[in-house]
Order: sequence, then C-alpha cells, then structure tokens
Amino acid sequence: MPPPNQRTTSFFPPGTMLANKRYKILTLLNRGGTATVYSAEDTSASPPKIVALKCHDLSQASPSSLDRLKREIMNAKEIHHENVVTLYNVILEGDCLVLVLELVRGCDLLEVINKNGGKLPEKLARTYFVQLMNGVAKLHETNLCHRDLKPENCMVDERTNTLKVIDLGLSKHLTSAHTLGVGTPDYMAPELVNFSGNFGTKGTYNASASDVWSMGATLYLMVVGAYPFEDPDNPRDITSTLRNVLSGSYRPLPDRLEGKPCADLLKKMLVPQPQNRITLESIWDHPWVKGK
Repeated sequence: MPPPNQRTTSFFPPGTMLANKRYKILTLLNRGGTATVYSAEDTSASPPKIVALKCHDLSQASPSSLDRLKREIMNAKEIHHENVVTLYNVILEGDCLVLVLELVRGCDLLEVINKNGGKLPEKLARTYFVQLMNGVAKLHETNLCHRDLKPENCMVDERTNTLKVIDLGLSKHLTSAHTLGVGTPDYMAPELVNFSGNFGTKGTYNASASDVWSMGATLYLMVVGAYPFEDPDNPRDITSTLRNVLSGSYRPLPDRLEGKPCADLLKKMLVPQPQNRITLESIWDHPWVKGK
C-alpha cells in the first residue's frame, strides 16, 4: 500500500468490489504515472471471467491526460480483433474512471525480446510482426492510426503466443491526424517531428505511413537488439536520435542480415519520405513476411 500522501482513488486493495459488486479486484498488475492496472473477476459472467481493470484517478488528471483517455475509450470501442486488446466496459467509481479490458496473460514485446537475450530469431520476429501487421491493418481499416506503435504497446499472451496492440490513447482517425510531435522518439516517423523543435504545432502527414515507420523501428529492435536511431555513443541524447530519424540514418545492420530479405524490408520501411515508404498493403507481399 502506498504512503498516505500518495494514495489516490485509483488504488483498490484486493477483494474490493466495483460497479455494484460486479468486479472483484484480485491483484495489482502495474502502477504507472497515469493509471493503475489490476486483474479482476467479472462475477456477472458464468463462469466468472478474469479481466483487467485500468483505473484512472480523474481528480489528478491533467486536461491532456483526460483528452487522451477520452480518445482511448472512443477508439477502442470501435475495434474488435484478435490482435488488438478488447475494451469490454467503462465504469465510474467516485473520482476513478475504470476501463474494463481483455486480460492478456503475459508481458509486453520488449520483455519478450529481453527474455530472449536482447533479440529474437527471425522466425519468431516474423510471427510477432505479422500479428502486429494484422492489428494495425484492422486499425487502418477502421480509419484509425495508432501513432505510438512500439514493443511496450504490444502485449504477448505467453500461452498462445498471441500479440495484441494496446494503448490507443494517441490513436486518431486517419483523416484528422494533424498534430506533429506525438509518439516515442525511438519509433517516431520523421514527418511527426517538428523541424523547428517546437513540438505540438499543426501540420499534415500520412498517418498510415507513420505507423509503417514505427513498425519498421520495432522490427529492427526485434531482429538486431538495438534501437535503430540511437547514437551508441550518446544513448540518452534525444536530439541525436531525432536527427538520425529525420535523415533516416539507422545503425548498420549486422552481417548476418545484410543482403537478406529482412534487411530489404527494413530499408523500404525506414524511408524518411513517407511518399516513398513501402505501404502496409505492399508489406504483405514482401518475401520476408512470406517466409521466403
């Protein structure tokens, strides 16, 4: 239990019943800066169903956090796909807004990579990458772009090896995605970086192409075991990272990948000019994706 001065309405001890005793808190799964996540039992199902409760303390939320939360709810309710986490319900408990989500029994893709010694065999990387493509394709089909694709936003069910895209808080409709400077620097497409250095200004860009770039950066990390645009001599220097992103200068691939289909796909995905970048539709026909 957190110290008294750190308690928030998003903290619930095991055994707490929510939504008129429908959901019974089981265990704390994760506690972040904006939400606390629990496993819980949905007692209305027969037999009772285990779900995840993502709890947000509205009394502590900033306007930007509230906007992101609203967007996550509005967008998640539109998506039903095996490679995108499902939103079942939304409830209000005092000052706490609770998202009832599909529980993924496993860990995020970054943890999977770390458990495999820092990089994945190409066959396993392909398994996850194809599932990531399936999830992103469903988002795009529903006129949504994710805008923050990265291994931490991909959960892997360790029993079935199923990947599910999570966190639609930065996602937006393809036709209304104009805000630059959103996402995570290591995976952010060049067109989302504001050249003046002042993030948050307005511009236009191909939102689906920006997701393809982030998928390419994720694939690079899976097969190489390093962040593609990070300066190895200054790994914490975001300015150097963004400079490399803008120029498309990713770290040299290891010899085992050079000249191989995976290297060709990365070369086509990590193209700074979005109009010259391979499309999601074309990736399906790439030899590496087909296992050739």
